[in-house]
Amino acid sequence: MRPYIPKTTFAFCHSLLSSRFRPSAASPAAPLLPVQALLTTAGLCPHHPELSLVALNSLLRILSRAAASATHPLLGLRLLLLMLCPSSPLPSPDHLSFPFALSAAAASPPVTPSPGPQLHALLLKNALFPSDHYVTTALLQLHAPRPDDARRVFEELPRREAIHYDLLIGAYARAGMAAQGLALFRAMFTDGVAPDAVVLTTAIAACAQSGALECGEWVHRYVENSAPWLLSDAFVGSALVSMYAKCGCLREAVRVFEGMPERNEYVWGTMVGAFAVHGMAREAVACLERMAGEDGVPPDGVAVLGALSACAHAGKVQDGLRLLKEMLCRARALQLHGRHDVPGRAAGRSG
Repeated sequence: MRPYIPKTTFAFCHSLLSSRFRPSAASPAAPLLPVQALLTTAGLCPHHPELSLVALNSLLRILSRAAASATHPLLGLRLLLLMLCPSSPLPSPDHLSFPFALSAAAASPPVTPSPGPQLHALLLKNALFPSDHYVTTALLQLHAPRPDDARRVFEELPRREAIHYDLLIGAYARAGMAAQGLALFRAMFTDGVAPDAVVLTTAIAACAQSGALECGEWVHRYVENSAPWLLSDAFVGSALVSMYAKCGCLREAVRVFEGMPERNEYVWGTMVGAFAVHGMAREAVACLERMAGEDGVPPDGVAVLGALSACAHAGKVQDGLRLLKEMLCRARALQLHGRHDVPGRAAGRSG
């Protein structure tokens, strides 16, 4: 029976690890003693190696994100090396450690040699690729900036799931290869994999990027016939509104928008932006004013910026100034920093 360790002990250990773990540029082994000491202090090492692994995996997860510090992903990779070292008293990584390490490699700044191929080889050696779902997903994310490499990983998967298609379609779209992404989307149906809301959103966005109106209409019909409940999904609905607007079919964008049973601030902001793209300032402002009245959704900064941009493009100086004044008087903070110059640009355009 596995020994009981209070949650407070885990929290204390994780806090210490995430705040105190610091590498030395001179010696990769420098962090070893602090990590081992912290685990020992928390009562996890050496008596409970399996619980030490839980703590280390939690630390890998924290370090795999570059939001707090750009150096954290590199620290995560260094920690994995310590766990792999035969002479290290730290427990060896398990199948849960490697997805975090792959995420760290994807988020780390460019280094030579690149850790990606080395991790890929390590996964093959330990039979974690392509058998483990989380490992394969993280590996696709690692190769996403290079769609050709991601496609090679994708082709090796014996069982492909919707998330794998989504990652590769998104990789193609971000690389400016939307046509290849849409071809892969169509191949999903041949492979017998049903797209979920995430894949549909990605595919619709690729249609908008490439101007593939016919493909976007086909996706829309598929949703209406096979998964009509997804039309109420904020992301699918917003993607359709944006796609039709970018392809010049504003009337269809409005029809999709008006047919959605629930609309949050993201959906409203997309519709306001669609009017702004077409230079329809009056409609954009009216849409902004409808948000709170119809759905009880207070306008956010994105929707306000869309309406102000529409006023700027149409030269509606007074409308833009009035709108800005009303929004600034609202109790809710709209985070309008840097947006006060939009009416100024409108005034400049109108002379």
